[in-house]
Amino acid sequence: MKYSIAYNFDKKLINYYRKINTKKDSIFQVFFSSSEGYLGGGRYRGLPKILLKRTQYHFEYLKGKMQVNYLLNSSYCPDLRYKQNRKDIMNYFSWVQTQKPAIVTVANKKILTLLRDNFPELKVNVSIVMGVKTIKQVNNLRIIYPNITRITLHQTINRDKNLLVQHVKNAKQKTKNMNPVEIELLANEICLYNCPMMKKDYLHASIKSFNKRSIISPVTLAKHNRFSNFCANKRSANPINFLNSCFIRPEDIKFYEKIGIDIIKLSGREASSDYLRLIAKAYMRRYYGENIMDLFLKQWWPDNEPPYVDNKLLDGFLMYLWKRNLKKLIEIPEQYNISWKYHQ
Repeated sequence: MKYSIAYNFDKKLINYYRKINTKKDSIFQVFFSSSEGYLGGGRYRGLPKILLKRTQYHFEYLKGKMQVNYLLNSSYCPDLRYKQNRKDIMNYFSWVQTQKPAIVTVANKKILTLLRDNFPELKVNVSIVMGVKTIKQVNNLRIIYPNITRITLHQTINRDKNLLVQHVKNAKQKTKNMNPVEIELLANEICLYNCPMMKKDYLHASIKSFNKRSIISPVTLAKHNRFSNFCANKRSANPINFLNSCFIRPEDIKFYEKIGIDIIKLSGREASSDYLRLIAKAYMRRYYGENIMDLFLKQWWPDNEPPYVDNKLLDGFLMYLWKRNLKKLIEIPEQYNISWKYHQ
């Protein structure tokens, strides 16, 4: 299996990623962004030169060592009716192009159109933020935007074996109007199944990230925290909300490999290097013998305090779902009736 993993600008991670690669599994690509994925809203003010300079330094460092997936994946887009906005974003994308990333990740159709019309040589990955689920959605994107070479499917598709098989078969087809694309799945997030807050949370997370460089609106920050707390409280209140989240365990990679999934994505750009080393090692080994919650970020739980769940208890869980053609649980089967154990 091929993996694309987060990069937090700690150069030591690159040697570690390369060192732990195996014949079966390889981290071939890292993803990052100058602006934490945000392109601005309202009157776009451009990115500070210091951020671009830092990012350019890491592009140079990574040449010959690791492919780069550069993130342009805000669900927000600057208002392109403003001439200055358009000028700034065109200059930014010109700069991105000169860095020669292997691919860029995009989450907004206006940005997809702008790249297609002005930077067609940039290969595009459709972000998970776009929420692509159906074959029809995939093919519409492939026809309209021929520079798309990869699609990261919505999290819920991780649990839908039959639809995954259809996606892989469809993605490999080449027609007069469509080129083949790769299918990528996100492994280590635990969003609620079909979370009603997801789109708004992505949007406000983008705004929050951008405003680290300016003034955070108290209203915007309050909304983002409300969305995050909603999900965290739901998870902690009932184990079924965790079990129904669409994570992929290291031990279950073999099932997705058999289906034909091309790439597994491991997130955590704002996480510590220790966390990124831990998840990289677990997925390269295809095994983690401790608390499965170690593989997910702590801030997804109230007070940053996840429960303890022995990962071995979930052996066979994915196949339990797939053999019964289930995508989510209505009630927890007795053998997976996990009781939350919180650290004291």
